[in-house]
Amino acid sequence: MKKLLFVCTGNTCRSPMAEAIFNKRASEYGIDAVADSCGLASDGSGISRNANLVLSEIGIDASEHISANVSEKDMREADFVIGITSRHASALIGAFPMYCDKVFAFPFDVSDPFGGNEEVYKKARNEISRGIDIVIRELFRNEESR
Repeated sequence: MKKLLFVCTGNTCRSPMAEAIFNKRASEYGIDAVADSCGLASDGSGISRNANLVLSEIGIDASEHISANVSEKDMREADFVIGITSRHASALIGAFPMYCDKVFAFPFDVSDPFGGNEEVYKKARNEISRGIDIVIRELFRNEESR
């Protein structure tokens, strides 16, 4: 089973949404992979209320998510580490240069919805959803076509 790690800043909005959406799609498509998420500056708080709300609209409950900082162990155990923006990917390479071969940027930078209203979170969720489809197509094209 392949392991993906999505990384954003606080691990309360974008990366947990990416984790949850990826895991739902991988299950639906029969892809042998699982995602987790971390942040570069997490504080141990739960997923943001609006992130959980907009995920629930598409049948995902992420209410149990607790933010965590990315660790060397996370980097070592992941097959692919995906920064939600190119800056996240660059920061990961800077902090963990020994794992630079498995660090990638999300297909496009997703703006941080933190503190925004429900519409801002829906926009981020929809962008992440589109990006997840690209990630799956690029990383798992053989498995998806089975």
